[in-house]
Amino acid sequence: MKKISLFLQLLLGSAFSYGQSFNVNITNGYGDGVFTVGDTVHIWAKEMTATQSFAFWTGDSIFLETPEEWHTTFIMPAQNVNLSANYVAIPAVILENIQCVDTIHEVYYYFPPTPVGLVFLFHGTGGEALNWVDAPENFQMFRDLIANNFAVVALTSEEITRNIDIDGDLELHWIKDSLSVSNNVDIGNIAALIDTFETRGYISPSLDKYAIGMSNGAVFAGTASYGLNFTAAAPYCAGGVPQVYLNTNTHTQWCMAKYDNHPNVGPGGYTNAVNFSNLLISNGKCSRTFLKDRTPVYPEIFMRVPSVTLSQTQAIYNELQSSGFFDVINGYNYMNLYSDSIFTLAFMYPATYPVLNTLIGFPNIKRGVSDQMDVCHSGHNFFSDHNKRTIAFLLDPCAFSTDINEHTFSNLSFAAYPNPSSTSLIIEINLPLKNHTLLLLNSYGQLILQIETTDSSTILDVSELPSGLYFLIVDNETKKIVIN
Repeated sequence: MKKISLFLQLLLGSAFSYGQSFNVNITNGYGDGVFTVGDTVHIWAKEMTATQSFAFWTGDSIFLETPEEWHTTFIMPAQNVNLSANYVAIPAVILENIQCVDTIHEVYYYFPPTPVGLVFLFHGTGGEALNWVDAPENFQMFRDLIANNFAVVALTSEEITRNIDIDGDLELHWIKDSLSVSNNVDIGNIAALIDTFETRGYISPSLDKYAIGMSNGAVFAGTASYGLNFTAAAPYCAGGVPQVYLNTNTHTQWCMAKYDNHPNVGPGGYTNAVNFSNLLISNGKCSRTFLKDRTPVYPEIFMRVPSVTLSQTQAIYNELQSSGFFDVINGYNYMNLYSDSIFTLAFMYPATYPVLNTLIGFPNIKRGVSDQMDVCHSGHNFFSDHNKRTIAFLLDPCAFSTDINEHTFSNLSFAAYPNPSSTSLIIEINLPLKNHTLLLLNSYGQLILQIETTDSSTILDVSELPSGLYFLIVDNETKKIVIN
């Protein structure tokens, strides 16, 4: 009750002091300044070394929305605010070549004496295990898991390790559509590593196992969790395989990015994730979705990339600002273009973008800077802003609200039948006459069809569509459709 009473006192004090300004002072981080009562204030912890993990904020942390996250916000109260970022030391990650089913894999791992669980990390298309230790956003998740006493393992997919397109889909990544150990070598490799680490005595057979993945690795996180009966999973920036979420026992949290423009995610990606999440909830599992919005760019942000100095990050920031790449919202600068567009312009017009152009000759630094821009824009990139909340979900997935997500599933005002269908789909719209938008998306969130109509009844020919699960969206309300 004391905390509630204090909050009420501060709230009342803020009401009477609205319009006044107070100081924010940050130690071991960024975000200092003078702010008006009622402002939303962003703060960031200082960049970390390879053997550090952010722990929590101390000081006036009562005001923070998420005091356990390295980047958080608060509403400016009617007083000065002093906050300090705190860190913990962690051991180094180990790299070892380990025999799996058919090939030897490079495996990055860490095992504490008594782990609370074992987490597998899965990279995206064209990536590798190294991404989890050399990309700042990904590596922060690896370190945060270590700091929270998890055993952590990252390996490379079989197709990339062997440079062979095993499943014939013209891409090198995790095999996501075969759902068992016997017919999916990637799942077999995970099982082989579990056996290896159990034999070494690093883990017990009863230890809970989890998966976190990015993009194609996010889809595979669901596939592997289903095939090996993992306890919980956290896919980032992708939906999943419909058959998995019709049958899985794995509690799942989706972490999506609002402006993700990846062709296999796109505008329907979040709807796809929410639909799968709701399906799990309706089947008695625990699930939730998180949608990351744009976040501000601060001058020191690029120091999160190894080898970037303070003067370099300030020069990059200044060039972005002077070149018009920022939207100014409530006093903060936000990226208004994706990083790929920026570096294309820098390559085409080096005299206009001299600082960005110099990075093109240093691929690792360029990729790191580009990733930070894309994370701020909430594009197709793994992000660390949600790490501690993801870890909390893994540890206790049913501690969070698992009500059906009302923002996409409400009392639907249209009907679609027959469902399943193999020929035609009849759509009846039970709304006052107006312009309606009908979208049909496949199970990966790709837009298949878009229709604008004022009719209350529409017939779609679905006879030439591949069999599978689809999502029909009418005026932002969604139904699952099966084509057989």
